[in-house]
Amino acid sequence: MHDRHHFVIPFCVSGQGTTTQPLERGTNRPCTGNERRGDIMRSLAPWLWLVDFEAQDQALDASESQTGELATALMGHFAQVHVLRDEGEKLEGLRAANDREGCEPASAVLGTVSTAPWARETFDCIALHDALVQRHLPAPEMLTELQGAHHLLKPGGWLALASP
Repeated sequence: MHDRHHFVIPFCVSGQGTTTQPLERGTNRPCTGNERRGDIMRSLAPWLWLVDFEAQDQALDASESQTGELATALMGHFAQVHVLRDEGEKLEGLRAANDREGCEPASAVLGTVSTAPWARETFDCIALHDALVQRHLPAPEMLTELQGAHHLLKPGGWLALASP
């Protein structure tokens, strides 16, 4: 049987995009966690509003960001968002940002995509923004990380790779 996955390789000129704030499905109310951002929110993931996700249960933010912006953007599209960071300092920085913004991911885990604790085919979307390039991984380790993402994605899931 052949696995089918989607890949998004977004790019941005300035490193940050501006998008309109997502609304709760079926309402005119802003999504929980975004209210303090006003009518316009900054996002590292403007591509989210362009994708028609088949399933919107779980997403994984496996980026290098400590701002929490990507996880918050994903929360506007998925019922549960988990975050994964490869260093304790990055994870603590993300937790502090989430506390300031009033956002709480479903879980915040220390590790890498290839060592992640979740079962195969858990996620509908995995966002690897800067996670491969900024860690300066050699090609074999980069391939191992991508294979780990493949195992964690549900059939038909999306893998979003982005880097400056």
